[in-house]
Amino acid sequence: MNDQVPQQYKTLGVANLIGGLVNATIGGFIASTLWSFVGGTCTPVCTLGLCPIGFLMGFFGFLVMPLGMAEAAVGLVTMLSPQTTRPLWKFLPYLQFGAILLGDFVSPILGFLGLTMTRDPEVAAYIEGI
Repeated sequence: MNDQVPQQYKTLGVANLIGGLVNATIGGFIASTLWSFVGGTCTPVCTLGLCPIGFLMGFFGFLVMPLGMAEAAVGLVTMLSPQTTRPLWKFLPYLQFGAILLGDFVSPILGFLGLTMTRDPEVAAYIEGI
């Protein structure tokens, strides 16, 4: 088993830490504003003003904050103790793509970055434990 941590694996941890902090601080507010605008304009238009409570859809955007906290935690643990997060990187990039449904644009970029970096032969061998 190779105990040498690849540089791209460390970079992946740094990227997730930074992206998670962005999501935890301002990502929820951006997503909430997006959902409030969409819900606040589309719902009254589609219902001819009979249902003007579309602004409440903005609460979906605040789900980005806990997601950002989880991403920051995984990034921090990847940097400090890389061996413990090896199993997470087999499926985590795929989960980050789903955050686009919440109005988050940072997590799908991190997912693409993670998917690209984990396909590198050196990183893939490290994750598999070869």
